[in-house]
Amino acid sequence: MSSNHERALEALGARLRELRRASGLNGRQFAAKLGWYGASRISKLELGQQMPSDQDLVEWTTACNAPEALDELRIKLSAVETLYTEWRRQLYAGIHTQQRDILELESEANQFREFVTALIPGMLQTPDYAVCLFTRFASHNRVPPTIDEAVRLRMQRQEALYAQNKHYRFVLTEAVLRYTMAPYDVMVAQLEKLLVVSTLRNVELGVIPFGALLETDARHGFWIIDDRLVIVETYAAELRLTEQSDIALYGRVFDRMAKNAVHGDEARRQISHVARTLPPPADS
Repeated sequence: MSSNHERALEALGARLRELRRASGLNGRQFAAKLGWYGASRISKLELGQQMPSDQDLVEWTTACNAPEALDELRIKLSAVETLYTEWRRQLYAGIHTQQRDILELESEANQFREFVTALIPGMLQTPDYAVCLFTRFASHNRVPPTIDEAVRLRMQRQEALYAQNKHYRFVLTEAVLRYTMAPYDVMVAQLEKLLVVSTLRNVELGVIPFGALLETDARHGFWIIDDRLVIVETYAAELRLTEQSDIALYGRVFDRMAKNAVHGDEARRQISHVARTLPPPADS
């Protein structure tokens, strides 16, 4: 099933194709009129395989002699960009801006479901673990390393864990517990925090052990806010899905993952076992 972003991009491409065909030109002729080398870019834009720029839209409508279509296309492009937010554009002022945005988003919600495959969920991280992740994130994405403010906001988000009107469900793969994303002492403290948080009345924590027979593949992590939004993070972007069919699909995936996980005391035993068996520093 395609995402909201993909469908919106395909719809934009279909409108571009409609305008190009109305001009009476085939792809190669249209590319020549635009001064673009070859017709492959025309095809990618029309099939929704490439995001057009605003300048592309200006040139396209000019070549089609359809300047009246420019505002419509810009609205469609804006909708696509809203669903698919590039990290660098979102984080231009520093990595803390995403945490501020999520804090505002979560303050209005009551039900949270998060499935993770590689990292401790942000709502459950210790400050030291968060520092390690934010430092890498800023370096990889070449954005301002506003680490202290990002950590402060992440810790502020965690205050909601103690609000009785909110309910949190987390499902982690065992790999999340074992991946060495921080120094040994930080990892041990992080696992200890999971044990403490797992006892909160409004928090459910599940761990999928290695060897569990999964009903669906653990393709990527995601979180569901109430029943109105799914957020998926990739290396390059954050994807926000709002269509009910997409939300329902991710809800079913979460339920299957939760079914394959152990919970309560058994989950805590799993976390404690990993904490005891983490490889110590090489110089210890």
